[in-house]
Amino acid sequence: MDLEQISGERIADHIRANFSDPSSLIDVEALLPPDLGNWPVSPPMAKWLASAIHGLGCRSVLEFGAGWSSLVIAAALAAEGGGRLTTVEHEPAYLPHEAWRQVEQMASINARLVITPLRRSLSSHGLLWGYQGARKCFRERRPFDLVFIDGPPRRYGRTSTLFDAYPFLGPGMVIVLDDAARPEERTAVARWLATFPDLELVLLDTEAARGIAVLVRHGGARRRLAIRTAVGTFRDQLRQWMKGDS
Repeated sequence: MDLEQISGERIADHIRANFSDPSSLIDVEALLPPDLGNWPVSPPMAKWLASAIHGLGCRSVLEFGAGWSSLVIAAALAAEGGGRLTTVEHEPAYLPHEAWRQVEQMASINARLVITPLRRSLSSHGLLWGYQGARKCFRERRPFDLVFIDGPPRRYGRTSTLFDAYPFLGPGMVIVLDDAARPEERTAVARWLATFPDLELVLLDTEAARGIAVLVRHGGARRRLAIRTAVGTFRDQLRQWMKGDS
């Protein structure tokens, strides 16, 4: 399935039809060790990621937040004949190095790990934490078929990830958000939908592990200025400052 040649509606229909019965060419459980560390990808999310890559025929994945999910994505791409994995991480100490070593050993995978700090900056979207050096890499590594968002950690918020990546995503691109059962992640989804008229929330499952949200970009519509989104980001930062977590 060439995502650039197929309508967002057909991709959305495919995702809905296959969400409850995921299948892939790899044994996800065999890839994951018993102890996944402090912030692991959940087995349901890992299985669904592998299923999405298989079902949609993805060849290029952008990932925010390195981890065992990186190995699952790389293995799923390799099972489809190979592809590119671009992973953005701000804190290499959290990276399970054994997982990334296995990724690098896959001959059919063009993998790049981008280590870049988080920086709080002001933009038309508000005051947000974002990965400082990521956009240059996005420009070099595009196009992407799928974006998996599992970072940055909770206190920074994940709103900026899609704002930063969106200019490099074409019609039919699929965005997957982990931890979608949490209020912060659902707020991020609401802000994305308010800003991007061509974005559709295809699935929101708050029962599977920590929650999974799946969105599809249809294309053809320009982003809009969402005042409530921008104001909300300032409110978030004020709350963090009052908690002493700035």
